[in-house]
Amino acid sequence: MNNSAKSITQRFINLNNLPQAELRSTKDSNLSYKAHSHSRLSIGVITQGKTQLHWANTSQQLNAGDLVVIAPELIHACNPIAGLARSYHMFYFDTTWSLAQLASQYQQPISRFSPQCVKIQNPALFTFASHLCNALTSNQIKQETSNQVAYFARTVIQTYCTADLNHQEIDPIYQHIKSMLLNDLGNSPSLASLAAHIAQRPETIIRNFNKQFGTSPKALLTNARIEHSKQLLRAGNSIVDSALAVGFQDQSQFHKAFVKYCSATPKQYQQAESIFDNT
Repeated sequence: MNNSAKSITQRFINLNNLPQAELRSTKDSNLSYKAHSHSRLSIGVITQGKTQLHWANTSQQLNAGDLVVIAPELIHACNPIAGLARSYHMFYFDTTWSLAQLASQYQQPISRFSPQCVKIQNPALFTFASHLCNALTSNQIKQETSNQVAYFARTVIQTYCTADLNHQEIDPIYQHIKSMLLNDLGNSPSLASLAAHIAQRPETIIRNFNKQFGTSPKALLTNARIEHSKQLLRAGNSIVDSALAVGFQDQSQFHKAFVKYCSATPKQYQQAESIFDNT
């Protein structure tokens, strides 16, 4: 049984002809995730086994043959059931690009998706997605592959997502706290300094922050550091430099946090493949 990220068969693939997209392919993994969020829109393809998806106060089982859409910044976790392995692909699409696909339907700018999480049971669409993932992971890329990936994402977004035009605004005080936390990931303020800044007890900040964002200040900061480190690794930065740039004290601390939030090692992510469509 797999019990470490290093033992899991997984790949990260970028399509150079569609830079807004990234594919993660994971096979036979029984690893759990710490509750986390992604800066991009996620579309999952469950190919084997089953997994339990948790978000907000909701839990839903996903089975082989299901697709799932997870909005950017949604705190969630997809974990194995009874320790059993599952296999899946995850597409990640740039948020601005994804919102533009929905905006074309509404004929107006869109800033948020609704609902935040959607389970999709559509055999034809699942088969199409599976064929795309198999082509990408087997390097059987054709000239039109990038266009097909974009078509798949557009179909999912425009069929199963709507615009959140009436979302509840975040308390300005806690939006300010969040901005302070994320403004400089390499040198973020302490909870004590944030408490002094708004004249509240640290316990009060943690409690209200959880109500506003569904996570603690520390967890949100760590998640943001991991997400930004992915950008640095994709850009060719070393693991050590990426860790230091986002505020981790050393490579070991970075490695442990990365595995908790991603169920993959920084090195596995750094080794992402860039693929061009055949011409």
